[in-house]
Amino acid sequence: MNIDQLKTFYKVALSGSFTKAARSLHLTQPAVSQQIRALEHSLGITLFDRSGKKVRLTNEGDILLSHTDRLFNLYGEVQTLFELQQRLQKGKITIGSTIVLGTYFLPQIIGQYTRQYPGIEIDLRMGNSRHVLDITLEGEVDLGFAGKIGAHSRLRSILIHRDPFIIISSPGHYLAAKKSVTGVKKGLRPVKS
Repeated sequence: MNIDQLKTFYKVALSGSFTKAARSLHLTQPAVSQQIRALEHSLGITLFDRSGKKVRLTNEGDILLSHTDRLFNLYGEVQTLFELQQRLQKGKITIGSTIVLGTYFLPQIIGQYTRQYPGIEIDLRMGNSRHVLDITLEGEVDLGFAGKIGAHSRLRSILIHRDPFIIISSPGHYLAAKKSVTGVKKGLRPVKS
């Protein structure tokens, strides 16, 4: 028994005709008959009563029809589900994010995305940059937003935002009298007062 034989059986059972089923399946009528005979042989039963002008299901054929009906309805649901996902009408995206990005930057973006694609569920998981890296590497999330974590051979990263850093000090602190600060930390630009 294989799926093509079941599909052929299903079409014959629904149409009540080997010829109509053959047309629907783009097969010859002898090819349909051969598939039905092979299915009957593999199951050790007779599926159709061929004694009259019309083809009728046997009791065993009725039982198989109820199961193939469920099978092909489920098959149709699966096809529809993935077609909807391809058109971004249904699905789920799991995102990892640092707490700062997930709290202050992503809600607006997620809101816009949800308005455009209301059938897509967004699951946001937050933690520190290391946690986001770990869950991304483990495949627990589809994508992650984190601070700079360095290059990794299994990930591709894209800079999407750069935060300017400024130093704030009390008026009595020695930095308050400086016009710019350099060398405090590698990568910081001087801050002009």
